[in-house]
Amino acid sequence: MRFNKRLWFLLAAAAPTIAFAAKGATQRHEPGDRSTPDKELARVIGVEQDFAAASLRQGIKQSFLAYAAPDAVLFRPEPVAAVPALMNDPDDNGGLTLDWWPAMGAIAGSGDLALSVGPWVLEAKGANRRLYGYYATIWKKQPDGGWKFVIDGAGARISSEPVRQKGGAIEKLPVSDDRRSAGPGAALGEVRALEGRIGQAALSDARQAIGSSLASDAWVIGSSAEPEGTRNGWRSEIMKRPTKLRLQYLKGDASAGGDFAYTYGLVESLDPSIPLRHATYLHVWQRRKGEWRLIFQGIKQGASQ
Repeated sequence: MRFNKRLWFLLAAAAPTIAFAAKGATQRHEPGDRSTPDKELARVIGVEQDFAAASLRQGIKQSFLAYAAPDAVLFRPEPVAAVPALMNDPDDNGGLTLDWWPAMGAIAGSGDLALSVGPWVLEAKGANRRLYGYYATIWKKQPDGGWKFVIDGAGARISSEPVRQKGGAIEKLPVSDDRRSAGPGAALGEVRALEGRIGQAALSDARQAIGSSLASDAWVIGSSAEPEGTRNGWRSEIMKRPTKLRLQYLKGDASAGGDFAYTYGLVESLDPSIPLRHATYLHVWQRRKGEWRLIFQGIKQGASQ
């Protein structure tokens, strides 16, 4: 199969994202432990690195099957149930190798939901060609105390080798200091109401609607440019977006402590000058000083014809 076709197997089935517990691997936890959020985030990052190593060792399909939660979703680029989709993928990677590494992480104060973002590299042996991109993954702590990914494939291909190299510094966003009585259902309801207002505003000015909800340290990906990851560095990425968008919420979840949530859905460009093909959005929200702020916003779209 041609390299470009295999690339879309990667980006759909694998665009590196990270999770927990490969077959035969031991998760880094003790049942019933009471780790702080910072320690939990360190565990997420460590198992993410294990996951990447498993991809190189076992191949893309088998590593992703091993690290996916039973209800995990992949963006291909539209959302699909991960496990059935992966089961239908070919076992032969066609000489492709996929590697990735974390560059940013964030976690709920309750230590049960986390986000990781970082570069990926896809290489085809004998083709003398590499492709690069950035992934974003949502991880959820499982009943046994381990972690599995629940959202994967939320990322974008970039046009050149990433500046952030493997083994480099990992930015860890601050844990929310909001202490709330709201549970996950109430928190997700708050976020959905907020996104409803953003969706209405995005019909006329998407850049302002989304930009006004972003935290200063938010990461935004979707174009061929490497994410800046600096204070208000997302502004340049937002200006590459369509001026008008239609957002259709599909699903989401929130942390037990009600301070961290994610949503995803379909997104359509209403700006003829910047079309989007079969696109899906991912939003990650965190409570900051008594209000919800976006700490990640990404758009995954299909390949050009």
